[in-house]
Amino acid sequence: MNRTIVVVVVTSSPSCSTVFHIQTIDEAERERLFAELSRHPRVHFEATVASNKRIDDINILQASLESMAKSVAKLKAKGYPVDYALIDGNRMPKW
Repeated sequence: MNRTIVVVVVTSSPSCSTVFHIQTIDEAERERLFAELSRHPRVHFEATVASNKRIDDINILQASLESMAKSVAKLKAKGYPVDYALIDGNRMPKW
């Protein structure tokens, strides 16, 4: 099976007041939100991709947690604070 995980961590200041699950909006709305957020001077994001091989090597849960931690580390390395995380699941990575 060919699988890939893409994890995106977003930080903003002031805090964001709206949270939604990406699967609840259509593609056009996702594209519009991406364009709007990526132009906003107070929104910063990092993405990490876990390859099919990495998923096979450590399992899909561990690959997801690893990708989350890497995305947070990238933001912190650029000086953007990450104070908390909203995670769709019952586990949280260590960072």
